[in-house]
Amino acid sequence: MTLQFGMGIRLNLNQYIKAEGAKLTAFLGNAEWRKDASEGGSASQVLRRIKNRYLHHLRELGYLPVRDREIDIRNDQNVLLYFIAFASRHPLGGKFWREAIKIEWTSQRQINYQRQD
Repeated sequence: MTLQFGMGIRLNLNQYIKAEGAKLTAFLGNAEWRKDASEGGSASQVLRRIKNRYLHHLRELGYLPVRDREIDIRNDQNVLLYFIAFASRHPLGGKFWREAIKIEWTSQRQINYQRQD
């Protein structure tokens, strides 16, 4: 899944806070994000708290741990745009994900080899 936490939430967080908040609450599955937003801090800190809560919620729903399976997508100023996460209830899903992320955007696969001298 592609989660637009950088652009989608960062750019619209003030609107979500002002509104009664049905859209973001529906997406995240609960209104706990409001606690994360009210704790203050930088936008990055708020987004990190919301993201961590969301991933925790996925684990509570029975998905296997996803924290080690995230990929941050950043712009050339190193600003988080979005992140890609994988969640599966079956261990084989993790194997598929680990194989898929070995493929570079150029379609080149990472090569792991041992030099034979």
